[in-house]
Amino acid sequence: MPRFTANVTSKLAIWTLALICIASFSLMLSASRTDSAIDDELAHIPAGYGYVHELDYRLNPEHPPLVKALAMLPVLFLNPTFPTTSTAWTAELNGQWDMGTAFLYESGNDANAIIQTARIFPILITILTLILLYFLARKLMGNWWALLPAALFGLSPTVLAHGHYVTTDVGAAFGITLATYFFLTFMEAPEFILEIGQQVLQAIFEREMRSLEEGYWSLPTRESQLVAENGCKTCGLCL
Repeated sequence: MPRFTANVTSKLAIWTLALICIASFSLMLSASRTDSAIDDELAHIPAGYGYVHELDYRLNPEHPPLVKALAMLPVLFLNPTFPTTSTAWTAELNGQWDMGTAFLYESGNDANAIIQTARIFPILITILTLILLYFLARKLMGNWWALLPAALFGLSPTVLAHGHYVTTDVGAAFGITLATYFFLTFMEAPEFILEIGQQVLQAIFEREMRSLEEGYWSLPTRESQLVAENGCKTCGLCL
């Protein structure tokens, strides 16, 4: 009976969490449909589209690319015109805002469709952060009390206001929460996490060694010729 009661309580808590997620998602989606592009999105949207469509990192390199790139993946299906002939792309140094204006409003694209589609992934990342926060709190507070921080986060006016924008804010919040969750998991079972970490580091080391070997054997022709004729130091690569 105690186990049955615990299972029922856990399921009820998960269903309550699902209702909080649905409410948070609905509120952010509604706000997204009525909000125009904010200043940061004017830079992040063309930057992200340049990453995934042109495979070019020239715009907005000062911010991490993951959220911007994920946000633009569904935009690819809209097949918008990307103004690569604009001086903001060809001549300016990081002309991100001018490129945003050209991309959204001066290239014959449906700006509202691009903006609304781009906001899908930030909203989903916010919901994932909410869910992760619940499981993090459950480790410390139990099934029902963990709903309190989840509800405070998911229904927070600040989160609802910023969680649907194409910015790095939600990505940073998710990353910090994820790191905290796995840190606590490590503290509970360090041997298991250390074993995984050892395997990951070994894989990274082996990959880097292969990259170094491939890089050495694929030196440019001129440098290879200098090495062959005059010795290693002449090419200047190692100085």
